[in-house]
Amino acid sequence: MCSLPLIDNPCEKLACFHVGLGCVCPQSCVLVDDSWGNMKAAKAAGWVTVLCGRQSRDGKDAMQCADADYVIGSILELPAVLPGLFR
Repeated sequence: MCSLPLIDNPCEKLACFHVGLGCVCPQSCVLVDDSWGNMKAAKAAGWVTVLCGRQSRDGKDAMQCADADYVIGSILELPAVLPGLFR
């Protein structure tokens, strides 16, 4: 069982991850999420980002999310954009 406290803020989650696992290269981390805010936090930390969903909560086209490295409509499309995760 994880002994870390529950953290809801995505920036704090990323910071805690890096502190706890300092040997992990940020570029080897991938965030798959539908939250544009979480994309921004992960991108700032150097992670690869995959936005899942074609629109934001307020109806913006997902292609407008500058912090997403990849945009997919469904999690089922993930192997097509990051095949190395599935070897």
